[in-house]
Amino acid sequence: MLRPVHSLQLASKCEKTRSSFPFDFEWRGALWIIACLIISMSIVHAGNAPVEADAPPNEDQVSSAESSEENEGTDGELGGGDDDDGFDDEGDEGFDDDDDFDDEGFEEEDDLSDLSLQDLMEVEVTSVKKKKGKLKDSPAAIFVITNEDIKRSGVRTLPEALRMVPGMMVTKMESSRWAITARGFNTRFANKLLVLIDGRSVYTPLFSGVYWGAQDLLLEDVERIEVIRGPGGALWGANAVNGVINIITKSSEKTQGTFAEVGGGTHERFFSSLRYGGRISDNATYRAYMKFADREAYELANNLKADDAWNSTRGGFRVDWKPSDEDSIMAIGDVFYLNQDVSENIPTLTAPYTAALDTRTQFLGSSFLTRWDRSLSETSGLSFQFYYEHYDRDTYHSRQIRDTFDFEAEHQFQWGERHEINWGLNLRYWKDHIDQSGLISFDPISEGDTIFSLFVQDDIKIAEDLFTLTLGSKFEYNDYTKFEVQPSARFLLTPHENHTVWGAVSRAVRTPSRSDHTTFVVSAVRPPTAMTGFLPVQANFTGDKSFDSEDLYAFEMGYRTSFLENLSFDITGFFNRYENLRSLIIGSTSFSSNPVNHLDLPTAFDNDTEADAFGVEMASSWKPLKWWTITAAYTFFTLDLRTENRNAQTLAGEDHDPEHQIVFRSSINLPFECLPGKWEFDTWLYYTDALQVDYIGSTLKLDARLSWQATENVEFTIVGQNLLERQQREGLDDPLYGIGTEVPRGVYASLTLRF
Repeated sequence: MLRPVHSLQLASKCEKTRSSFPFDFEWRGALWIIACLIISMSIVHAGNAPVEADAPPNEDQVSSAESSEENEGTDGELGGGDDDDGFDDEGDEGFDDDDDFDDEGFEEEDDLSDLSLQDLMEVEVTSVKKKKGKLKDSPAAIFVITNEDIKRSGVRTLPEALRMVPGMMVTKMESSRWAITARGFNTRFANKLLVLIDGRSVYTPLFSGVYWGAQDLLLEDVERIEVIRGPGGALWGANAVNGVINIITKSSEKTQGTFAEVGGGTHERFFSSLRYGGRISDNATYRAYMKFADREAYELANNLKADDAWNSTRGGFRVDWKPSDEDSIMAIGDVFYLNQDVSENIPTLTAPYTAALDTRTQFLGSSFLTRWDRSLSETSGLSFQFYYEHYDRDTYHSRQIRDTFDFEAEHQFQWGERHEINWGLNLRYWKDHIDQSGLISFDPISEGDTIFSLFVQDDIKIAEDLFTLTLGSKFEYNDYTKFEVQPSARFLLTPHENHTVWGAVSRAVRTPSRSDHTTFVVSAVRPPTAMTGFLPVQANFTGDKSFDSEDLYAFEMGYRTSFLENLSFDITGFFNRYENLRSLIIGSTSFSSNPVNHLDLPTAFDNDTEADAFGVEMASSWKPLKWWTITAAYTFFTLDLRTENRNAQTLAGEDHDPEHQIVFRSSINLPFECLPGKWEFDTWLYYTDALQVDYIGSTLKLDARLSWQATENVEFTIVGQNLLERQQREGLDDPLYGIGTEVPRGVYASLTLRF
């Protein structure tokens, strides 16, 4: 068994790891090369633009201008742009070819802001069935965040945008760290939520979670975020237990020209983005972008500055090519560098038995994804996707290097008049290497794992336009628990075109991660007492290769309606039964003299916990006036964890979820003709109930945004965040050496150019 080293030896070892970090100059150079290319292309584009002094606008330009003047806020529950390029951008199928390239250029991006709420119910989504379908016909608790929602909210990161979603629990633990989940079990290492970006999973197999700070996308390029609360294992596989987040970026044909943004403020000290999109040929487009953001550190409860400032640099490209009416090919590449300051409480075997250290995390990553979609007929098609991902994450106590290869193929076809079959195969392989230290180690230090899966789903039209039954299952083989089956049955009842009732019964699993099976972690050191023979006690987490999958049996029912043109309502109720949940089994202490005399208190992972969760999620949108949209959401949630093993404990924080959450958003397009340009005013009120711990009370946040679009190409924005409090604590400390900080009041301003 691996043993911890003395704290001085640990510090020396980790400092050496940081100083040997090999990629800093190489990757920064690559990112700046991308930036120079974008600037060069923008200059060439501007220089080559034709100038026609007195050319009258054509009808399309007039129509576009009128639409822009009447632009209104969209409804988050019902919004979302569609991307009708055959199979859609995130790898889910659709077979309409209405978005073919024409001789006069590319179709402008749809403006959803002028649609009624009934029209927005017709917007296409893809995450529920892995194929295109209307939001109102989705037999699941789905919420769509549109690009307009992101813009009007004033958020600068993806995690903050997810606060709009009922049932989502978003907690900011430090300046660069979030705890995010759906329907309970929220900690920094929340492990029951699957996250995808354009079909690429960002769910790390190391601890079954997401490094949210590394997902610092250019939000201008995000077309929509589809959030499914509830199990999605029948389609998406293991770990889609409590939900699926599918982040879909825009096609490059919708990002032509130049986009530039610069701004800064109190917490968002400085940020800038530059993107250029152009045409390769009549049927191929591309874009390239560069983004930089520098964030200020937060403060501790005693008003001292925490050492958790961070900055991120990101660049990439996308190419979309349609060689024929039946085929479309897409390629995406990204590279990022993340630099995080981190305040940590490091356990030591010498007094005072913990050391408050200011450390640093460096995170480098890159990915490449390509997909070929082929339409075989109006009702059938094929899709092939491959992606490669590499990351290198260097922290004070460990360094992780991982490479992932993923290939999937999907086929959709109609069988008879009543059956729509969708099936597919997936093969994923990853290999990692983790440097050892006295605090965290893995045995073995390098490991390769393979997942092979097959899914089948059948949409059965029992009664046309009235009742549809969806049956499906995922069959998966993994190296930890071998064979897993995740079935699902869903129904959709549509008694009226504006009223929908749906229900589902599902099984989903969370398969073990690398940490569950092969990790050794020094979690804490307790000071000596008379009961311990005046010896310090070192508590250790140890992985267990007998740790099995966690099981969920979920029962859901929902209703959605848009019975008025300016009012929509959605409600979902659910009951979840969890079995074989992860718990900690506390062992007996033993004496050790390495490196100094102390007692070891071992704890091992086991499956000795069960839980019942019950909740209600509601969302509604109302347009009292053409220029004013109000969106509200409410979540009630309760979780009961239990175990019959007196030596078993749940992991810290997994039962500390708010019982009540409220979201209220108002978006106003100021209808004052006397004001020059176009003005927008948005407010966002967010409330969470107190957690079940003494020092985390309820939180109430108010954000406000004022935007002035001076011309069609120039926009000024000012945003205030957390305006009601100077600073406030949102959640528990990071369970791994974290020092919790408080979220401060903030303000930033930005200038955006589009040409």
